[in-house]
Amino acid sequence: MWGRAAKLCLSAVTNHAYCSSEEILSDRTVEALEVFRTCLVNSKPREVTARWDAPFFIFTDASFSPDDNAWPGGLGGVLVDCSGSYLSAFSLKLKPEHLAALGFPGKSTVIFEAEMLALLVALTLWKKHIRNRPVVGYIDNNSTRDVCISGSARTSPGKELISSILHLEDELSLVAWYARVPSASNIADGPSRGSLDEVPAKFLPSLLVYVTVSHCLSKLTRDVAGDDP
Repeated sequence: MWGRAAKLCLSAVTNHAYCSSEEILSDRTVEALEVFRTCLVNSKPREVTARWDAPFFIFTDASFSPDDNAWPGGLGGVLVDCSGSYLSAFSLKLKPEHLAALGFPGKSTVIFEAEMLALLVALTLWKKHIRNRPVVGYIDNNSTRDVCISGSARTSPGKELISSILHLEDELSLVAWYARVPSASNIADGPSRGSLDEVPAKFLPSLLVYVTVSHCLSKLTRDVAGDDP
């Protein structure tokens, strides 16, 4: 089967079988088996395509300044092809309802969640470009990068966000690689703060980005509600 989701599920099962002394399955292993069942039903075989020799690079960033009424938080993303050409970009100011869906003010900071959301939004917006392609995601937040690499998070809404990212990887047959980029070198830093001047790309309409963010967060809200007893 295609995708990292199935691989991560099998790793959890293998870990229980060979590395755990417990006879009872842990909650994480049970969750992995449930995900694997979904993969068995819905995932498609691995497809080898000549398009693999032309990777895309996605830079994403998020800002979080709740005391700044003009720009309390924002998302930014830039799509670059293998020749270094800037293909597309987006910038959006996060509204209070967006920050609330990410856990603020219950959490003093939601920068990790916002960084995850920025990546999810980028993958969603650029589906047509990146389908069946290698994609390198550059992120300047260590926690976000680590969760993207491991494919798992311990708390909500991080768990739901990484689950959505893995689902997109499978749906689009992505060969994904995630790496850290220093903030000073992150070309998505400006767009995440509303500055568009230094990115020579056509920015997507704000309404399209807003609708995409709302869609991602509405699914997130449904998933979290579905986990409640």
